Amino acid sequence: MNFLVDENMPRSLAPKIAALGFTVQDVRDIGLRGHPDSEVMEAA
Repeated sequence: MNFLVDENMPRSLAPKIAALGFTVQDVRDIGLRGHPDSEVMEAA
């Protein structure tokens, strides 16, 4: 299972999810900060 952490969530969430064995990315790290929800959902 993959997770995409939205910019409204704390950055500290991604490492916690990863520690549980899941793949996780943060929208701020993949160039989607400030983009419309529709673009974030497409990336997810």
